[in-house]
Amino acid sequence: MLLATLALEDMVATTRRKVMSRGEALELLGELDESGQALPEFCSERGLDGRSLQCWRLNLMKKSQPTETPSPRGLRLVEFALPAAQSSYRLLVGDITIEVDDAFREDTLSRLLDVMESRC
Repeated sequence: MLLATLALEDMVATTRRKVMSRGEALELLGELDESGQALPEFCSERGLDGRSLQCWRLNLMKKSQPTETPSPRGLRLVEFALPAAQSSYRLLVGDITIEVDDAFREDTLSRLLDVMESRC
């Protein structure tokens, strides 16, 4: 029984906690950047699974890469993923750029597009 208890204590001591949410990952990655530490050292001090945090870092970096969607009239819609779970949209027409987020009013955007179309 004593042997089983010691093995369980050793297993608990070496078990690292996984990062379970996007928000937690963003917060921890911010702390990691500010600390200047290497990922293994940072995670070890906090009892975190370094592989879990690294996976979050890679997934968040991949999702923050802009994706372009072709559209009519020579417009391109570019969507960026922002840390606060909001989307930002950049509309490029020639050398003119309009950038809005999800809270932007559709009627205002429509008026801006009409003005841009009349000048092209």
